[in-house]
Amino acid sequence: MTTTSDKLAPLLPILASASIGDFSKNVPIPDVDDEFTEIFVGIQLMLETIREQITALKQVDQAKTEFISLASHQLRSPLASFKWHLDVLLSPSTSNNLTVQQKTYLTNLRSAAQNLIDLANTILDISRFQLGASILSPQPTSPKTVVEQITTELSPQIISKNLHIQVQYPPQPQIIIDPKFFHTVLHNLLSNAIKYTFPNGRIELKFDISQDHNLTITVADTGPGIPKNNQPHIFTTKGEGLGLYLTKSQVNHYGGRIWFTSAPSGTIFYVTLPLS
Repeated sequence: MTTTSDKLAPLLPILASASIGDFSKNVPIPDVDDEFTEIFVGIQLMLETIREQITALKQVDQAKTEFISLASHQLRSPLASFKWHLDVLLSPSTSNNLTVQQKTYLTNLRSAAQNLIDLANTILDISRFQLGASILSPQPTSPKTVVEQITTELSPQIISKNLHIQVQYPPQPQIIIDPKFFHTVLHNLLSNAIKYTFPNGRIELKFDISQDHNLTITVADTGPGIPKNNQPHIFTTKGEGLGLYLTKSQVNHYGGRIWFTSAPSGTIFYVTLPLS
C-alpha cells in the first residue's frame, strides 16, 4: 500500500534544491488524477513563476548595470578635461600669476576632480565585472613596474601628506598574473592606505610567494585603524568606498582571498592569489 510519504517523496529533492536557491528542477507530475497531483501541479506552477521572475529581475539588473557603465564612461571625458585645465592653471608657467588663496582653491578643485575620476573608473570596473566583460589573461608581469606606475599615479597624494612607502618585492622579477587585475588590486589597496595614513606616516607593501605558488600581498598603514562597528561592512557597498568592494569581488573571482587586521596603530590588508 502506497503511503502519503511515498507519494510526496519525489518532491523532497526538488524542495531541497529550492531551499538553497536552485529552482531549475521540474516536478514529475503523476498520471493519477487526485489531490496529490494537484499539489504537484501547484508546486510546478510556483517554480515556473519564480523562474520567470528571476529571469525578469536579471534582465532589469543587467540593464541597470549597462546604464551605470555607460554613464560612468561618459563622465570620464569631461572630468578628465576639467582636471587637465586645472593642471594647466597650476603648472609653474601659469601659477605664478595666481594668489596663494587662488592656488589653494584650484588645488582643492583638482583633488576633487581626481576623486571623481577615480570614482567613475571604479564604478566602470564594477559594472564591467558584473556584466562579465572582464576577461582574465595571466602573463609575465613585473611587480616593480606595476608598483612604480601606481606610485606615480598617486604621487600628488603621497607628496601632499609626505608619506614614505617601503616595498619588499618577491625574489623573482616577474610573476604570472593578469596585469590589469594586478594593477587594480594594488591601486585600490595603496590608495586606501594613503587615504587613511596620517601625514608623515609610513606604508609598507610586501610580496611573498609560497612553495605552492600562491602570492600574498600585504599592505600596512599607520592610520587610526578601522572602528569595530565599521569592520563588518568594509568589503560591502556600504563600507569605506567602492574600491574595497571591487577588490574583494575581483579577488574572489580570481580564486583568491582578502582579509584585514586593524588596531589603533594602523590597518593591515592581506591578499592571497594563485599564480598561474
